[in-house]
Parts: sequence; structure tokens; C-alpha cells
Amino acid sequence: MTPSTLKDHKVLLYTLNDLLADCVTFQEQRRGAHTARPLSLTENSYLRKLQKQLLPIHSTLAGIKADDDADAAPFVLPWWMTATETDDSLERLLYGACEIHGFNQQVKNLVDMLLKPKPVGIVGMGGSGKTALAQLALNGVLSEKKFQMGYWVSLSEPLEQPKGTGKETKMLVKCVEEDSNKFLWVNRQEWTIGELFDKVLTSGGNCLIVLDGAKPEHISYLNEEIWLRLLSQNGVIVTTRLREVAETMVGKGNLYHMQFISDPDKIWWIFKDTVEEIGMIDLDDSTLLNMKDEIVERCFGLPLAAKTLAEIIPRRIYEVDG
Repeated sequence: MTPSTLKDHKVLLYTLNDLLADCVTFQEQRRGAHTARPLSLTENSYLRKLQKQLLPIHSTLAGIKADDDADAAPFVLPWWMTATETDDSLERLLYGACEIHGFNQQVKNLVDMLLKPKPVGIVGMGGSGKTALAQLALNGVLSEKKFQMGYWVSLSEPLEQPKGTGKETKMLVKCVEEDSNKFLWVNRQEWTIGELFDKVLTSGGNCLIVLDGAKPEHISYLNEEIWLRLLSQNGVIVTTRLREVAETMVGKGNLYHMQFISDPDKIWWIFKDTVEEIGMIDLDDSTLLNMKDEIVERCFGLPLAAKTLAEIIPRRIYEVDG
């Protein structure tokens, strides 16, 4: 590939890099567990999702001729990414859809606010599940055809911009749209916040925009007139740790404060769900069960803490028990 070819397909290559990293993680988890065991439904669903995202990239890259070596081997996906799935029950799984124990009522409350319609500011400390709640709400309203398109921007992860250019920082914007088979497809674009807002306004509105991880400095991105037009025609979710930021962006009456999960059984379910997804140890492992009370206590009602511990503890147990 020439430098110009790389530049033309930069976003696609970023996406490919992320997906291949996911493949490596999956392979390592399977290797660390028992690779002879059959794939679980969760693993099958995960591979199906990867397949759906990798196939369009494969088609694009396969059409690019290698400039340095005309006889270079073509870009080929592994067989499990191109195989046809006969179980159509997986066809209707939403991209990224999941159920987090203890979040059902919170998701319902948030969706109800969005459908009024009104903007929503999700406020909570780190690890309280703001991003996960916003993802579930995005999946929920798109699957019910309440918005024609979703846009997700992680404000904490801007793309690097040359210093001293005076240009607005570009963001990696995930454009989410549901197809007729109930899949939520994700297309990535490099846009500034201004470019995203222009795109939404010129499309006629009725989109759901998620600005994840807003901080005080992000308020300066907003042109007041354009922002108010955007709020009047679209659904908007802003997640932030700071109440003042949410109030400034969506108004004092439109805040949703994250609730700690007070039920220890729900925290334990979140932990177990993640352990099962990783597949490194069995859920009835005696060492794991003996640690139940300590694990729940150390989570302090935070879903992210439960998921994080579920990624660490099974690996330690596996290494010790070997």
C-alpha cells in the first residue's frame, strides 16, 4: 500500500486494528481456559458479531492491489469469520446488546426520559456504570425505531491534532444504525464535534447523540445556537462525573443520577456473568465461591468494579491452581 492508500483507509484500518485486538484477546482467553470445550452461546454470539464487522473490511482490503508486490498473498479472514451460521437465533442479536443485572429499571427510566423527548445528563462517579447505561439505552431506543440513527462520541479519547493549527480537535464518531435483521451496524468516522452537529442538523434530526465523558473544557465546543437547535430536534445523552457540566449542557431538570446497586446478589450476578464470558474457570470453583462475600464487599455497589474483578480474579485462581 502507498502512503496515500493508507491515508484514504485510515479509519477502516483503525477499526481493523481494534477488531484484531479483540480476536487476540478472545484467542488468549480460550487458550487460558480449556480450548477443547465447545463454544458457549455467548462465545458464538461474540464471534458472530466479529464476523459481521470484519466481512465488509475484508471486502474492501481484498480489492486493494499491493503496489510493491503484485503477487502478494490476498488478505484472507480465518474460516470461522467467513463460515455461514446455520442457527438463525443468532441473527437477531443486537450489536453490543447485553443485560446488566440491577440496570433494568435504570434503563427503563432513562429510555422514558429520552422518549418524552428530552435531553438527559447521566451523572455519577467513575465505575458507577454511566457508559454501560448509555449503551443499553442507545440499543433500546434504536431497536424500537424511536430514532433513525445513533452517534456515539467518547470525548475522553480525541484523535491527535497537530499543535498550533488552531483547528478543532477531531473525534472518532461511531455511527450506529439498525438493519432489517435487527443488527446494529457501527460505522466509524473522523469528525469534529462541529462536523457531527452539522451532519445531524442537515439530515433532518431525529437522531440520538451520546457524548460520553464530558468535562468542563468540552462545553467550549458548543455553539449555543446550534446546540439548542440540536436539543430541540434530537435525543441527546451526556455522561459526566460533574453535575455542573451536565446542568450546563442539558439543563438542571434533565439529570439522571446513577444509583449504586445495593443488592449484593445483583453485584454477584454481574461478577458471575463476566466470569462466564471469560470462561477461564468454572462458576462453581470452590476458591471463587469462598471469596464471594469479600468480592461483593470490595465492589461497593459499582458494576465496573464487579466486571474488573471478574477479569482479574479468575486468572489468578487459574494460575495458582494450574
